[in-house]
Amino acid sequence: MRKQLKNLLFNILLISFLIIVGCETTSQPSTLEIDQNEPDENSKNVELKKYNGSKLEYLLKARSITRYYEKQSTIADSVYIVTVEEGTGIITTVVCDTTIIDDKSNIIRGIGNVVFKYGDMRRVETELAYWDRTRDRIICPGEVDFWDENTYLNGFNLETNSKLEMTRMEKVSGQGVADEKAFSDISNRNKRNNSSE
Repeated sequence: MRKQLKNLLFNILLISFLIIVGCETTSQPSTLEIDQNEPDENSKNVELKKYNGSKLEYLLKARSITRYYEKQSTIADSVYIVTVEEGTGIITTVVCDTTIIDDKSNIIRGIGNVVFKYGDMRRVETELAYWDRTRDRIICPGEVDFWDENTYLNGFNLETNSKLEMTRMEKVSGQGVADEKAFSDISNRNKRNNSSE
């Protein structure tokens, strides 16, 4: 009986030793590692409004917004933006699948089903657009559909401004009545812009 008690005690000590040694050899992370690609802020079903007194200046709706503070960039999905032009009250809307905002350069990139509308007068549809807000320049490097009241144009590589006053488009085809004065104004504006740069 004594021998059985010694064997039992020996087995208990052996098991205890293995448990203690086994627990000590498990590695613990020494520091918490943070993924630098993780966003600083995530928001769902966002609606932002900016007012000047009681007048709406700006409305932004998005299904989701992801912000990166250090990179100074914002990514928004299913975007709808409305701005109201001061003085005229003309509403400009921008709709697209994804928007990437670079706060450093003040450039907005619209990706997928991009639609710019300036009031009821002008509309641009494309798949990719860059809006340089500092210079008020919109560049659509791919195929573009452009409507200006009763005129429809299709082309490539559109350059325009936030009022969608066309300044340049390549490989143009269209339907409607050509307004010689409008084309003359565009040509003169381009000459002035090229000589000032």
